[in-house]
Amino acid sequence: MGQNSNLYTMTYCDEQSLTCVMYGHLDVTGFAVNPLENEQVISVGKNGTLKLWDAITHSVLRESHIDASLSCVAFKPSGDQIAIGLATTESRPNLAKNSYMVISSSDLNKVVHSGCNSHQTLTVCKYSNDGKILA
Repeated sequence: MGQNSNLYTMTYCDEQSLTCVMYGHLDVTGFAVNPLENEQVISVGKNGTLKLWDAITHSVLRESHIDASLSCVAFKPSGDQIAIGLATTESRPNLAKNSYMVISSSDLNKVVHSGCNSHQTLTVCKYSNDGKILA
């Protein structure tokens, strides 16, 4: 991520050689690559927006909004689900009991599961290699 919260390719470590991959997502707090479709990247932000990008065409494939500040994201190894961590710094009346949610990657508005394992902001979420455990 760059200083303007844009996502950049990591082809070169030299700051002058970085190429901007996608625009239009302010305050990005996390991103993940689809393990089955490497050209798909999901980004989440403080403003509650999540965007599924095509890294080849630099376009948004799907977009959704959650009434919460989003803090991290991870694809399930099967690519069919996305885990999202929620920040606790904002008032979230509809999600007050949840610290994370799992959504469908084909329908970003479909919540598959949600829960609360922490009363603190989640900074990292990750699936086990077999997809059976979300930490």
